[in-house]
Amino acid sequence: MTIFYIGQHLTHPDHGPCTVTFVGSDYVGVETDGGGNALIRKQTFLEAPAAGEQAVGPVGRPLSWPESTFVHESAETQHYPGSHWEAFFDNPKLIVERLPEVLQKADPWVGGSNRKSSRPMPDRWTKGVALAWPNHRQGLMVILRIDEENKETSVSSFFPFVSDGGQYNIVIRHINVWENGVEAQIEAEFGEATITFFDISFTKNRLWYEAGKCYQFILTGIAYAAKPAEVMELPFTPNPDQVAWERKLAEQRGEGPPTRPTKISLRGMAMMMPVEEWDIDDYRFRGPVKSVKNVEGDVLGQTGWFIKVTVMRFGDADADIDMLVTRRAWQSDSPPAVGQDVEGSFWLQGYLTYPPVW
Repeated sequence: MTIFYIGQHLTHPDHGPCTVTFVGSDYVGVETDGGGNALIRKQTFLEAPAAGEQAVGPVGRPLSWPESTFVHESAETQHYPGSHWEAFFDNPKLIVERLPEVLQKADPWVGGSNRKSSRPMPDRWTKGVALAWPNHRQGLMVILRIDEENKETSVSSFFPFVSDGGQYNIVIRHINVWENGVEAQIEAEFGEATITFFDISFTKNRLWYEAGKCYQFILTGIAYAAKPAEVMELPFTPNPDQVAWERKLAEQRGEGPPTRPTKISLRGMAMMMPVEEWDIDDYRFRGPVKSVKNVEGDVLGQTGWFIKVTVMRFGDADADIDMLVTRRAWQSDSPPAVGQDVEGSFWLQGYLTYPPVW
């Protein structure tokens, strides 16, 4: 058991060298070498790698490509693509019935980056192609799986897609490749957070991907459901360790005891949280709307809005997500408005726009 004591010199994985100035039940207060103060959970020190240890690839994989970057899922891993149609149809069989017609009219998708990587396709990787209908901006995407050995091409999946969205520099952590070999979800660093999104350009651009490198992606949310957020005030009881630590800092500075609110208002709050019982690219969100524009034409028969919502904040910087909200998904008689707090759930998808930023 690790014992913490005042005056102890430690090294934190994020804050670096520091000195313990306060010891609570679950937290310790530290002063960093730069003179800053922080209250940190004890467990984060216990989880830090031992001195001299070096990280390898994600979840212990080797550092050579492609094993460093791609995790090939087993056939038992479950995904729920049928849920992606909730914003468009009561019954996805409507699109299944039209699929033969769609396949005759669909074209290979030309959105995003169309540069080819110099890397050769690894052995045993499955080839595929993405088709778009009725156009390359928004609508239905069909992923075809190509079996060259048996000279067969089959439909692997089909889903709604939108090419409009916000452009971000993200660092890839790893790629979860589905059992079919032609679909994948990307886990990436998004500002100071980690997110996972479905890659609609996987079959086109996977040879570019390498864990630890920065890329430019367009990210878009497609709302399953959205509505004006309830304005809530919650009772607030601070952690006793935080109260004691802040009181001690105030005494050292010759200040009076700090005052604390008894309630917290959720007005203007930004939140984006994974939904544990859903897929890893599904999120619940809440945040203020920054912009609203009407959908041009329709998306698979649905009109609605593209809204920009602040879903996270990193210090003074807002992290916004552009989101398609169909009229079917919007649970209010009045359209969304700038400055309004909204909440709901969405599926996050994205695609590569430029190869790595070296």
